[in-house]
Amino acid sequence: MSQKTLEITEFLEKVVYLTPPHAPVLVSTISPFGNSNLAPFEQFMTCSDFPPRVCLAITPKSDTVRNIRDGSDFCIGIPTPALANQVFACGEPLPRQESEFDLSGLTPTRSKFITSPRIKECPINFECKLHWERDTGDHVLVVGTVLLVAVQEQYWDVDKVKRRLNLDMLYYATSGHFLTKGQVLQANKRELVDKYKSRN
Repeated sequence: MSQKTLEITEFLEKVVYLTPPHAPVLVSTISPFGNSNLAPFEQFMTCSDFPPRVCLAITPKSDTVRNIRDGSDFCIGIPTPALANQVFACGEPLPRQESEFDLSGLTPTRSKFITSPRIKECPINFECKLHWERDTGDHVLVVGTVLLVAVQEQYWDVDKVKRRLNLDMLYYATSGHFLTKGQVLQANKRELVDKYKSRN
């Protein structure tokens, strides 16, 4: 039985819930007050292999955007499922002179190349320098050049598939709800490619 296709033209802002879930990250910055800011963002991805660059979509009124503009750097921590409560708590609005590190109980540690701190409890931290930012609508797209990656040895493997399997990550579902990793499926394109070539 064929399924009915809905054509949605209203409430298109909800389209995000029809896209694959993203892995939320924690972004640390330093405010002009000198305190560490920490916020979760789920719209995150790599956008260049060489030079290595990552991008974040951030609401323009957030302290994170203002701190990045002021200080030109930021650190991205990859949280594990054990940090779900802390990730959720870091989204709580606080006065700019207060720190989400204090609220969440997470620990800022010194970075090597930037002012913004690493997050000790995150097994992977990217030290980033601002490359550029652009307005995309109700979000600002921030692109940063990765200067250094600090990764716990248990999450590193020369085999790229094993390296990704080793990642113990959260995936954002909706406010306060997260998913964890499932299984790996190995695809085989040979049959489709052969069939295509036989027709052409």
